[in-house]
Amino acid sequence: MSNPLRRVLLSLKTPASKPWHLVVTPDPNLFAGYKRNSSEGEQEYILRLDSNFGLDRHCKENPTFGFAANDQTAKKLLSGKSVSTTTEWIRVIDTNRKSSDGLSVRDLLVDLLRQFPRFDLQSPQAAEEVVNKIESRLAEVASFKEVPGK
Repeated sequence: MSNPLRRVLLSLKTPASKPWHLVVTPDPNLFAGYKRNSSEGEQEYILRLDSNFGLDRHCKENPTFGFAANDQTAKKLLSGKSVSTTTEWIRVIDTNRKSSDGLSVRDLLVDLLRQFPRFDLQSPQAAEEVVNKIESRLAEVASFKEVPGK
């Protein structure tokens, strides 16, 4: 079974007709994550990428979220058609570990939202570097699972 985080992040290599949006709920700038009853003590966030992001629609569906846009996507469109993509939601589960530089999953998500607009996604190679960076940083402090039914 492939890593759900990597599967979502690899979408950044796809040429998109609109900017990519990184969406994290709840907003790690304001909240420490959802606490799940089924997993005592586990805090988690849910995350996805969306190049067809609708702020009004999303506000109605989610009470709080953080997002960042990156318009440095590859401009070459597949088959001459506009491409927009929305990935599935994935769970980012806090493992209560700290990163090599002492950051929590919440700290890393806040940092990711701040850095995301500046990532170079204009080529598959540059996007692959971004995918590897995000994946390695978050894997230090979190595990990842699919969100059932989303």
